Parts: sequence; C-alpha cells; structure tokens
Amino acid sequence: MHAVVDILFPVRTRSENPVTAILADTYLALDLCYERKVRKMLCSVHILYVWLMARVGDNILGVRCPIELVTRKKLEKRSGKEWALFVAGLNQKKIIWQPSWQQRSKLVYSCDGFLNVPLIGVRGCISYNPVLAQRQFRYPIRGAPMPAVLAPLVCYYRDGFVTETLHHIRSAWKNISYAERDTRSWSMNKEIPYHQWLADRVKEVKLPYKLISQEPLGKSIPEEPTPDRRSEEIQKLKEEVERLKRKNDTLNNDMQSLQHDYLNVKVECEAKTKANERLIKGRKWIESTLWR
Repeated sequence: MHAVVDILFPVRTRSENPVTAILADTYLALDLCYERKVRKMLCSVHILYVWLMARVGDNILGVRCPIELVTRKKLEKRSGKEWALFVAGLNQKKIIWQPSWQQRSKLVYSCDGFLNVPLIGVRGCISYNPVLAQRQFRYPIRGAPMPAVLAPLVCYYRDGFVTETLHHIRSAWKNISYAERDTRSWSMNKEIPYHQWLADRVKEVKLPYKLISQEPLGKSIPEEPTPDRRSEEIQKLKEEVERLKRKNDTLNNDMQSLQHDYLNVKVECEAKTKANERLIKGRKWIESTLWR
C-alpha cells in the first residue's frame, strides 16, 4: 500500500511522469503470465495495445505520437488464439524498430548499485534491460549481452520482505547513468553472435510458445507428409508444370497468329485509307471542273 501511495501521490500532486510505474506493471503482468502461469493480463491493456500496434503496423509518416497512429487505423479485434498466432508469427522484418514519432534521446542505462534499471510498480518491482532495446534507437546489437547486465530483479509486495528492496531502488534512482547508447564495452560478448544468443534464449524460455489448442481457429494442423506422399506430390507438380508449358506454347502460337492477322488487317486498312483519299481528291477535281 505504501508503494502505491509513493507512486500515485507524486503523479497527482507534482505531475511526475507515471511511465516507469506503468512499464513496471506491464513487465510484472508478463512475468506473472510466464513464470506463475497466470492467464489474465492485469495491466493497462489499452496502453499495451497502442505500444504493440505502433510497432508492428504501418509506419505512417508525419505521426507525432503512437496514439495518433492507432486512431488512424481500424481497431483490430482478435480472440486469444488469434493474438497468439499473430505474436508467434512476428519476426524482425515485421517490427518497426524506430517509429517516425520516436526521436533519439539519452537513455537511462543503469542506476546506482544496479547494472540495469530497477522499476517500482503498483504491485511490485522488476528490472528493465536497456541493453536489449538499442535497436529501437537505430543502434545495432553486436554480440551477446553479458549475464551481469541481464541480472533479473522481480519481487511482489504480496510476498513480503520488500521494504529494503524499495529503499535500495529509491536511493539508486538518485544517481542515474544517462547515455545515447551503451558505452560499456564489457556489457557485450562479441565472440558470440547476437543471433546465436537470441536463438539459444528462445529455446531457454520456450519460444515460440505452444498454443493450447491443437486446432487453432477451427482448422486442423496438417500432418507431416510421408515419403510416398511427397513423391506423389512431386510427380503431380511435374505433371502440372508440363501441362502449363504446353498451354504456354499454345498461347504463344495463338499470340503470333493474332499478331500476323493484326498486321494483315493494318496493311489492308492503310491501303483502303489511301484509296479512299484518292477517290475523294478525284471527286473534288471533277466537281471543280464541272462548275467552271
């Protein structure tokens, strides 16, 4: 309860920015869903939706904020299974790493006594790892992040024994390290490629996650084809290719025939046009001769 007052009272009385508290609660909600198998998101789902769609939708030029971007598009209504399929299908090419409304600025990379950024939320505390967010500011991630800069901090008020942690975090935020990019050379292990580290991380946290239903969206998952079935499908594809080739040859012959007919008609039309012009000139000459 004291943590809630500490967060909301300054927001109301001194107009302090509540973003860190909202971010903490969003991370805590995701942690609850993953670590403690809680199936319901208890956070600002509207803000999470705006954040997500602003980074996986169309990047509209001239947009000044993510809310404006989302209001220009139709609200996408999806079921739980549809959202699961949508998120599981994302890759680096589908993500807008730096939206047009986001400008480069100095980031909080660490706080006193922490190698990352500890956050205080309404329901607990959790750490944020800015070393993983460099691509959002057009800085490449070269190498694998060292475990020290990813040291997790997760505690819930309902579990108790958090008074000392809260005091430590409040003190740490009095001494913040700002930078445009992470200048700590030791924070990355350049001997391990980032994509290799990411692939291993995906296996560790079991992503992409397995859907609950074996028949998403009412459609059955196709079975793995047997070798005989593969051979049959290959043979059918070869036959289809041959059929299309024959059809293509026939169409080419028809096209050449039509081109030949077109040229004949064109020559005939030109000849008739010239004959008609000669006839008109002869008629005019006769008329002018008779009226003299």
